[in-house]
Amino acid sequence: MKKSIKLYPKVSLSYRAYESYFIPYLKIDGYTKVHSYRSISELNPFLYTSAADDYSINTRFNNIPVYISLGMKGIIFSNMDYNFYLSYVEENNFLMFRKKTAEAELDGDSYLWGNAFDVLYDDVYHWNIHFDIKYETSSRLKRVSLSGKYSIFNPKTVDKVFDNPNININAYGLYYFMDNLYMGAKLFFVGKRYAIEEEETKKLDAYVDINLDLNYVIDDSLLVMARLNNLAGSYEIWQDYYSQALQFMLGVNYKF
Repeated sequence: MKKSIKLYPKVSLSYRAYESYFIPYLKIDGYTKVHSYRSISELNPFLYTSAADDYSINTRFNNIPVYISLGMKGIIFSNMDYNFYLSYVEENNFLMFRKKTAEAELDGDSYLWGNAFDVLYDDVYHWNIHFDIKYETSSRLKRVSLSGKYSIFNPKTVDKVFDNPNININAYGLYYFMDNLYMGAKLFFVGKRYAIEEEETKKLDAYVDINLDLNYVIDDSLLVMARLNNLAGSYEIWQDYYSQALQFMLGVNYKF
């Protein structure tokens, strides 16, 4: 591996325009992170593997020479905080995935079914709009949070940025019916994505995932819980890989 020295900017400016209610800020940063096999497989567990060195997963450094964010944050009513910002990012070796070509048998491991993924890299710059809102109270509705990101990707070589959604939205709520009975709700929205297989680009639909959990605390040691997952039904996580449909779980948690 070729050795090199990289220098990155590190600038942070903020101004309290009105106490802690409105704080505009500017950050200019840069950094390097490693795309190791472990970190890649945590993102996508369906990677192909082979004992042959010629077919090992291509791991690289992800170099981000420029990360600029301009935004506004603050605290409202002492129990709500927010953060809105626009970011511009330049990335070298931006990580993507593609279906392993279904032609060959590598080192005795067959991929004729096209059921594994390889990695793909490109230099990408992207604009992003971020928001993050959190609300906490002492009432029955204890906590509500909403966060999301909208991205516009501009790859250098490929036509599309693969397996990276343009929209991500996460919502969470926690409600107490009684001091020992409470319910949590989680909602995830993932926007449209593009996938590539044998030079053919395919569009993957957006999806919604809704999960509920109900908890009843009997005492400090005993908790009864119920879980409902995937209330919106099955969806395509990766190309040709789908989530489970509606799932229900009932359990007991006991602390010794």
